Amino acid sequence: AAIEKIRDLTNKGIFREAGLFSFKKIQTEKGKVVQRLKNGVGALLKKNGVDYFCGEAVLHPDRVVTANGVEYTADDVIIATGSEPVRLPIPGAEFAIDSTAALNLEKVPQRMTVVGGGVIGLEMASAFASFGTEITVVEVLEELCPGEERAAVNQVKRALEKRGIKLLLGARIEEIRKTDN
Repeated sequence: AAIEKIRDLTNKGIFREAGLFSFKKIQTEKGKVVQRLKNGVGALLKKNGVDYFCGEAVLHPDRVVTANGVEYTADDVIIATGSEPVRLPIPGAEFAIDSTAALNLEKVPQRMTVVGGGVIGLEMASAFASFGTEITVVEVLEELCPGEERAAVNQVKRALEKRGIKLLLGARIEEIRKTDN
């Protein structure tokens, strides 16, 4: 990432005080981008004649949908339910945060353990490593991103390790405990 290259040049004395950032400003700008994207998608749906609604719906035979007291009929019906992070089924899971909460942290953590070596977990690991967080990724499988092209995954793995991200593969989190430190 660019911020890491700048930080490296700063450490070599080429830049002075470069690579500093405002995490609060990053979060503010991220919120603006997300809102702009949501508004853009909404505008595209409307422009293309797509009826969009948020709420509880019932899908009936013959492509009839009842939602918010209104009945809709269409040639094509898309049900986009969204997603929810999985709650870890281990003692102490209430001390963990999900990826949405991680993206809304108010300050950069000194250390972070990311549970899961899939795409979202590695995105979190990479982003926070760029901010200077010490990262450990714990993955229960013996490989990262199962189902993805092995050559690409191996390149990603090498790049993550080169950045100082610790990868614990074939490892399982059994418990999360809150301590004084």
